[in-house]
Amino acid sequence: MRILFRLTVITVLLGATLLSSRPTAIADPSFGVDPGGPSALPPGAVLNPAPGSPAAGPLPVPVVIFDFCAGGPAGCEIDDISYGDEVFPPPAPWHAAFSVAPMSTGHPASLPGPSGPYGNLTFEGPATPPGDQHVEGDIYNSFVTAGPGGPLGAFAFAGPPPAPCGPIQNNNQLADGNGVGPPLVGALPNVALGLIEPPGFPPPFGDNLEALDLADPVAAAPAGPPPVVPVFFTVDPATAAAIGPLPPGFGPTSAADVLAWDPGTATIYNWAPAANLGLAAGNDIDALAVSWSGGPIPPGRGPADEVLFSFAPASPANPGLGSFCFGAGSGTPGDVYVDFAPFGPPPVPAIDAEMLGLAAGARSGAAVTDNLDALDLCVGSFMDLPDADMIDNACDFDDDNDLIGDLSDNCPTVANPGQANNDVAGGSFGGTVPPAPPWILDGVGPEGATTGGDACDTNDDNNTCTDALEPGEAPPRDPLNPWDIASMWIPSLPGEFPPAPPLPAVIPGGRDSAVALGDVSATLLWVGAMNGGGPNISGRDYDSDVNTNGVEDGAEYDRTPLGGITMATAFSGPPSGAVTLGDVSVVLIQVGDAC
Repeated sequence: MRILFRLTVITVLLGATLLSSRPTAIADPSFGVDPGGPSALPPGAVLNPAPGSPAAGPLPVPVVIFDFCAGGPAGCEIDDISYGDEVFPPPAPWHAAFSVAPMSTGHPASLPGPSGPYGNLTFEGPATPPGDQHVEGDIYNSFVTAGPGGPLGAFAFAGPPPAPCGPIQNNNQLADGNGVGPPLVGALPNVALGLIEPPGFPPPFGDNLEALDLADPVAAAPAGPPPVVPVFFTVDPATAAAIGPLPPGFGPTSAADVLAWDPGTATIYNWAPAANLGLAAGNDIDALAVSWSGGPIPPGRGPADEVLFSFAPASPANPGLGSFCFGAGSGTPGDVYVDFAPFGPPPVPAIDAEMLGLAAGARSGAAVTDNLDALDLCVGSFMDLPDADMIDNACDFDDDNDLIGDLSDNCPTVANPGQANNDVAGGSFGGTVPPAPPWILDGVGPEGATTGGDACDTNDDNNTCTDALEPGEAPPRDPLNPWDIASMWIPSLPGEFPPAPPLPAVIPGGRDSAVALGDVSATLLWVGAMNGGGPNISGRDYDSDVNTNGVEDGAEYDRTPLGGITMATAFSGPPSGAVTLGDVSVVLIQVGDAC
């Protein structure tokens, strides 16, 4: 009896166009975990970090974005996923993001010192206390040391295969499972995924991240429809046996098959059976990365579709396929292979374990053999600013190292862990009157054109004068106070409430960065208007919002005199609820001020 999965989807995918290229920065990874972890997350689910993550841990548990095993066989387990956006070999510079199985150690020659502020797999692994020794929930990133040769840089042939290769490459940590940094002097805590890493030496093991794609075409919207882009994935041997045949061939499903969710037919297909990849049944694909050419999912893999993968331990084909540097017979579960075309030549080595800083047993002088659980490729940008943490910006979850992930950070490239933002809803606007009177918010009209947190917004009070210029005014102005320079909307807003139709599509005029006689006359027309008081003698109603900027029109001309009406202290203050001749006076005394 053939069992098909029922796909339960918690969020909606944005669309296939998101998969056509990598975003400029990685923000919100998709991942999955092994069964039996302390978080009890479903092993067939694709997860995102909880909203607001990756960020400093500890965090809420990750959220399920879709679950391939809901309604499927008991014990169903997904091994790895791919959204099909890989290109191999990718343009330089490129990096491999990956996760490893519990008790992986990293190669002893892959030293933590040169690997950036978060340490590397070798430091975090169980062989090198005082690291936290739980590597199974972390994401690591290869990076290239100086030197020619090899797909990832300096680890290359010293002569024809199987001559030794070297030096061993390094890696660094992209994200920590629980966000609690290792107790290494000088090491920093890293952004987290919301997984659990039990204290002390394993076992017990923590949540084991075994599926990964750095791209995230999934919108965090609840109860969405099934994915509208293909999702490629592999399953473990028990799941493959339990689900039985899948279309289009209806042959037995194996753990060496690549399955695909097709959004067009809302069906899971056996997209690339083992034979399509040049493999025999009995092998078990572990890590997976697919380069999908965009063709239809049924009837199966197209001639331009490439598949990168690693083997689970004890897969019979693994040793024979060998490695890039050590030749036939040397393959390990830390090596990556690529199959360039269906039913073509056998897969060939693509990335050796040593290129990722992994231990590969005796062939490169390591005591253990690490197991690669998940893989994704990231095309770099040649930029590592502003944090210089040895993680390319295109692959970095937190470009400024303030432990606020780029997805949630209001200044992704300027460190501001407090996330202060004066000119957003709920902002303080200088804290002049608690609560601050309403003013024009970020993203509203020309005044709100500059956005972001205070650390990166060039106009934190949206009053047309930039932060850099306000302190140099005479008298100096406060970059967080929108009312201290009396630049008004000119010509004076009509202020009819409700506005008399028909209104023009664009209200004429605007606000500049200088105070002139026009500002005085515009304010004079509003004298007598007060909050809740109806139209003044010129028909202007304080409570109108004709220019639709979220601020009552009367409040835009309402400037409480502060500091006395003198040339030296002619500050204008926040609205008082009524426009008076005092407001006109403070505008008049500021005539000639400009920024």
